Amino acid sequence: MQVSSLSPPDMTRDTQVKMVLALPYPARETSVNISEELTEMLLKFTVAMACIGVISVLLTGVSCGRGNGNLKISVQDSSYNTLWGAKVVSESQPAGQLKIDGITEQEKGGAMFNNIKAGTYNIQVSAPGFAQISLDVTLSSGKTQSVTVVLYYASPPPVT
Repeated sequence: MQVSSLSPPDMTRDTQVKMVLALPYPARETSVNISEELTEMLLKFTVAMACIGVISVLLTGVSCGRGNGNLKISVQDSSYNTLWGAKVVSESQPAGQLKIDGITEQEKGGAMFNNIKAGTYNIQVSAPGFAQISLDVTLSSGKTQSVTVVLYYASPPPVT
């Protein structure tokens, strides 16, 4: 129901309100006598609903920044050869997000973490024979963040 007009504030005890009914067939206007108290309640309710609508829009904008995204970590050695089997773990993550933990796989092109909370992660990457590295990655809502990490040998590479 939509209120299309109200009398001025100096209303008498009973006020006439004109309403348009939202029906599937052509709208009809009807007049109803309602008390001043009910008119005031309807006005307050309408204002409250409008405020809730504005707050919902604002919160939706805020929550968009805190939605989910995807993170892809690729790992290479110092010669830029892809390392499969490197371990990728989050040491810190956004509140409410479980720790992420994975292994770089050839089929995925790295370690892939889908639908995780947007925010900043402290990621540690390690592989046998290589020095571990730690980095911060900030993930945006609705986006896929791709990061390539280069690991260096813990000792000089084997001579072949």
